[in-house]
Parts: sequence; C-alpha cells; structure tokens
Amino acid sequence: LLDAQSIDGEAHALRERIIEAAAEADPELEEKYLLEETLDQEEILRGLRKGILERTIVPVFVVSATTETAIPNLIDAIFSLLPSPADTSTNGNAVIENQTNLVFKTSADPFVGKISYFRVYGPPIKADSQVWNEARGENERVGQLYIPKGKEQVPTGEVGTGDIGVVPKLSVTQTGDTLSDKSHPVTLPTIEMPNSVFDLAVTPKTQADLDKMGTALRRIIEEDPSLQVERNPDTRETIMRGLGDVHVAS
Repeated sequence: LLDAQSIDGEAHALRERIIEAAAEADPELEEKYLLEETLDQEEILRGLRKGILERTIVPVFVVSATTETAIPNLIDAIFSLLPSPADTSTNGNAVIENQTNLVFKTSADPFVGKISYFRVYGPPIKADSQVWNEARGENERVGQLYIPKGKEQVPTGEVGTGDIGVVPKLSVTQTGDTLSDKSHPVTLPTIEMPNSVFDLAVTPKTQADLDKMGTALRRIIEEDPSLQVERNPDTRETIMRGLGDVHVAS
C-alpha cells in the first residue's frame, strides 16, 4: 500500500477507495474517517486485515510469476493482510484449539511406500504421536515427520500451525481425511472431486497379472481420488473412470 506522497492522479483516487473500505471494516476507524481525520498506514492495514478476515473485503493482486514482477509485494501483503491460522476456524467464529490436520494428497514412494501430505489447522503436530481418524474410526501412529522442500523432504520434530507436512506409512488414512485428537474429534469438509466423464476398460496382459493390476489400480486411486475403478458385472470388465482420455490413459 503506497504512501500518499508516492502517488497522484488516478492512483490517488484508487488509494482513497482502499482507505474507505478499510474504514468501513472497523467502527473506530470509520468514525475517525467520517470526522475527516487522516488514517495512518498502520490503521489502514488494520482495517483491511479486519475486512479480509470478515470476508467483506476481497484482495486482488496483479503479479507475474514468469518475470517475478510484484512478487515481493504479494509476499508482504500476504504477511500483513491475510489471516493467520490462529484467526481462522472450522465454523467461522471459533479458533481451532485441538489437533486438526487435513490430508490433501497421497503419493506412493518406491522406497518408503505410502506418503501423506497434510496441512495443520490446529496446534502443531509432533513426531512420534497418535492421531485419530474419525472417518475411518481408527488411531494412526505418526512416526517421523517431514517438511516438503522442493523434491526433498526435511526431517522435523513438529509441523507448526498453518504449515504443510509429510508423514509416511499411515495405515488407513486417505486423501480428504482429517487427523485429530480422539478426545476432541474433528472432521473438516472433505475434498470434492469432479465427476468422471470418460470410461475405459482395462485388462491385464495375462491372467496371471490380474492381482498385480488390482494392486496397481488401488495405488493409483490413492494418489488420484478423481479416478474411479469398478467391475462391470455384465461384461466382467474392469472399468476406470476419469476426467478425459488423457487423464485415464496416463
């Protein structure tokens, strides 16, 4: 947000609209604004942050990832204006105080096995702990935790609130499940997958490969829940459904 001395003309008018929106989000600032008193930079940011948190203000940023234009400004705005994990909640009016982690991705590593990616919405989650999967009705043991960093995974003792973490070898947890405290179970809204629009019959190269194909299909669906597999009782074919021929064939 530029200082008044740094802009003129149309930019000045747009800045005034931003200040007006910030003032409307906070009664104290609105009263000061109506008395034609000047809002300082800290007050403007406070009003904008409050409006964004209450969803009366929707910020829009113009940046270019290819040229990195305005990327630093975007990062500064995210830090200054957007809600922190402590400001957010499951129902819009209460901070999440108990363990709550949403698994949003599952992958299969050829050496480690099943890997679950999750985001922490409640207090930090620690390595060597127990979490409860309400959807499956089972406890899960969290062994080593990792922080994803590009293609690498950095070991860590805990993953903080708002951060993304990785945990290997969960037994029953699938993409979209919530991991919480058994004494205070939480289920976040599940991830809605798009409806499939393309069907393809899949068959093993030989009958001996039938079991291997079934195992491979289950692993593929774990990694990509938008794919579906079913057995057609009439044709006795295994049918894979997805979002298109390229999606299913790949």
